[in-house]
Amino acid sequence: MTGALAVGFLMNRLEGVARSLPILQGLLITFFLVSARVLARIRHNQTAWPRSPVGRGAKRTTVLVVGINKLSELYLQYTAQQRINCVSVAGLVGDTEHVGLSLMTHKVLGTPEQLAAILRKLEVHGVFVDRIVVTTSPAALSAQAREALRTVEQRTTIAIEFLEEKLGLV
Repeated sequence: MTGALAVGFLMNRLEGVARSLPILQGLLITFFLVSARVLARIRHNQTAWPRSPVGRGAKRTTVLVVGINKLSELYLQYTAQQRINCVSVAGLVGDTEHVGLSLMTHKVLGTPEQLAAILRKLEVHGVFVDRIVVTTSPAALSAQAREALRTVEQRTTIAIEFLEEKLGLV
């Protein structure tokens, strides 16, 4: 930017123009480019994170989804298309072969047996889970996974919901 300004000034001497004009022009260009970048960043940050729910007193709920199957995919699609954005998905918990992968832009953070460690790691990053939605049937979970869910339910205020039971699919 400053190189183009200097070359333009040297090539076309602009005899009737003060020597300080290219410096002022460079400062103005820099100011406007930086301002445009800051405004673009602010706008991106406002649209990247879902807005708070519509209406007064509405609370945003952060959810951790346990299980990777068609039901979890359906749940993620529903929360993504919800107009008031009152549900935020912190991530997914699945099998070991899924760890590190993503489903609909939500990362698989670990296995159900690692649930307590996953919740601690999220809290370190400022994400506090309000609810755990289990999309797998309790019988399909290992004994260690069921114990991890029971421990989280007893020791924290996090609500655990089995989606199959809630929808009447059991």
